[in-house]
Amino acid sequence: GIPFHYSNMDSEGEPSPPKLEGKLQTMGNALKVNWIKQDDGGSPIKHYLIRYRAKHVSDWKPEIRLPHGSEYVV
Repeated sequence: GIPFHYSNMDSEGEPSPPKLEGKLQTMGNALKVNWIKQDDGGSPIKHYLIRYRAKHVSDWKPEIRLPHGSEYVV
């Protein structure tokens, strides 16, 4: 027969989106957003890219790069 070698290597995949939790702030027109890391797909998450927009506006704000395990107030 023909020699055959099989190797099963775990490969990295896409991470799952974080779970978002939002809380309206008591002062002003602001929302505090916390995110909880989900499955990282086999590779550590170094940062998140965040973008947002007001409900009545069609344009998104520029992306913000935040470290993992963070929170942000918009």
